[in-house]
Amino acid sequence: MTRAPSVETEVRKYARILRDSRGHGGEDSEWLWVVGAGITAAVTGNWLGATWFGLIKAAIEYFRSQQISLGLLDSVVLEGENSWVPTDSANLFAAVDIIAAAFGETNSTQRWIYDKMRELEANVIAPELLAVLGEYSWPLATTNYDNILALALTNGKFKTLVDVDVLAIQDWRREAGRFILHLHGHSSKAESLLFTKASYDAYLRRPEFASGMREVFRGRPVFVGCKDTLIDPSIGHALRELFLETKDHSRE
Repeated sequence: MTRAPSVETEVRKYARILRDSRGHGGEDSEWLWVVGAGITAAVTGNWLGATWFGLIKAAIEYFRSQQISLGLLDSVVLEGENSWVPTDSANLFAAVDIIAAAFGETNSTQRWIYDKMRELEANVIAPELLAVLGEYSWPLATTNYDNILALALTNGKFKTLVDVDVLAIQDWRREAGRFILHLHGHSSKAESLLFTKASYDAYLRRPEFASGMREVFRGRPVFVGCKDTLIDPSIGHALRELFLETKDHSRE
């Protein structure tokens, strides 16, 4: 059973509410979509690999099919009543580090992710349900590695953007119908992928990270399909910093 019909309903509900708020200080230029893995899961019928956790499970299945041991992950139950549910991001990162070590080379992990994303794109069952996102002239950002959004919106006219420096983000805002900002990187740009703990830590240390993310979220983000995005190591960190900054200013 697929949850795909809920995508259009969810997006239209948010869009309608926000459109109606324009008379109360909300201009179109202030809104932006942040599209999470929940949307990808919905339009692919929960295809394995649509979410970060799904990708981890797919990797475990891959190594099991190759009869390659993953140590502690060998005993993990992937399906059924007693299936593994990570308790927090540290639990997930520990699993990712084991998987990355099993692949051996960084580019081997990235190639595997690239192949999984192409597989994911080939299994979209309802791309037309994403078209509603293109009906509003709002900037588009996503935490996903795939091309599903770009392919669904006017057959791929959107270009991939993975840079978080302020000038690139300003271009993204000005030309909302041209770029999709991939906040966790894109599978076709291997060096941009945020997957392991080391890649997240390196991303957070980049000098342009703080100013770039501040520019991304200076408007009014609308999160759709983003169950875990607010506690994500990069976006969660940026939002916490912005909250504290706003709180400090409100006291002045």
